[in-house]
Amino acid sequence: ACTINFPSDKLQHLVHLIASHHGTQEWGSPTVPKTLEAILLHQIDLLDSRIQGFLDYVRGDGSDKAWTSKSSPMFNTELRRPDGMSE
Repeated sequence: ACTINFPSDKLQHLVHLIASHHGTQEWGSPTVPKTLEAILLHQIDLLDSRIQGFLDYVRGDGSDKAWTSKSSPMFNTELRRPDGMSE
């Protein structure tokens, strides 16, 4: 078996980053972010999911108008397509 020489405190922090990146137990994290890096990682992950949710909803709407035809469940409002966004 291969052994990796990795500082235990760094490994513990890496495990915490992975375990807490969803942010809350409600969203699937076994623990909440407790370090600056963990909070940043969670916020970046949250932003990524919101942007993807926006894009998926706008692309799947089927309308050719500037605004979506229905309210997005994620954002609780109609969404405006970014200029130049193709269907």
